[in-house]
Amino acid sequence: LSLALGAFAAGLMISGSPFAYQAISSVMPMRDIFTSLFFVSIGMRMDLHYLLRHPLSSIGLALGIMALNIAATSAAMRVTGLNGRVSVMVGFSLCLIGESAFVLAQYALNLSLLSS
Repeated sequence: LSLALGAFAAGLMISGSPFAYQAISSVMPMRDIFTSLFFVSIGMRMDLHYLLRHPLSSIGLALGIMALNIAATSAAMRVTGLNGRVSVMVGFSLCLIGESAFVLAQYALNLSLLSS
């Protein structure tokens, strides 16, 4: 089995044992450290000179991605049966650009859909 699948299976076994709370309390500080490290590393990769040279296109791209996120989330909420107003509110609540936008941008760069 792969290392990730083994870790998943071990986590499942520990979650049902009396040691579950001890395991969670041991892992929580590391989760915060790794989350901070991830966002700091993303921030360090950002090219501030490009943002200063192209402010309108940068803002337009961010707003465009947010609009697509609003539309996709609202459509998904409508499919689940929520009414229109609640669906749009959920769309606006979840429209911020997250780390998934970086993954999509890298994928689009690999497919030559975006230039560097």
